[in-house]
Parts: sequence; C-alpha cells; structure tokens
Amino acid sequence: VIKMSTINFPIMYINNPEQGKPIFKGQMYFGQPDLDPEIVGNQKQVYYVQEDGSLVAASQPILLSAGGNPTYNGDAVTLSITGEYSKSITLHELIHLVIVGV
Repeated sequence: VIKMSTINFPIMYINNPEQGKPIFKGQMYFGQPDLDPEIVGNQKQVYYVQEDGSLVAASQPILLSAGGNPTYNGDAVTLSITGEYSKSITLHELIHLVIVGV
C-alpha cells in the first residue's frame, strides 16, 4: 500500500509573501526532499485529485491561475503526492520564489 499525502487542502493558494498578492500564472515543481525539483531527474509524480476522488497524473510544472491556485483544464484543483517532497515556485522563468523541503 502506497501512502498518499495531500499537498494542501482543499485547494492550495500560493501568494507572493513580499507583495501579499497571488502569484499570477506562476509555476510549481515538486521533487525529492532536499533536491532541486526543477531538475527532471529529481521530480516526483504529482496527481490532480478529481471531485470523485480519482487521481490523474500531472506533468510538471503545475501551472497557477491568476488567483494563485494550481489548475487542471482551467479549474482549481487539489494536488496529491507520495511521501515527503521539495517544492519550487517560480514567478516566471527567471525568478524563483521559494524552495521548501516538506
């Protein structure tokens, strides 16, 4: 049995701590703990949780809406991942907001 961990509940909201506003169309990467998740070899599989509880494999980066929520087919979604992970959030290609081990 593989233990699944919800990344955040019910829908993740990502804001820019320097501005207090949502990260407009940012990108999120998830990977092995203490490693750079933007490197493909370090990435972990992330899943979108559907309303019926089923999981859909997500490709990275996970895109954020204008409101700072992860999206799938234009809708805000809950994400799930197995075990511990690191997370990187970018405002755009050259500005990295945070890398966190969870």
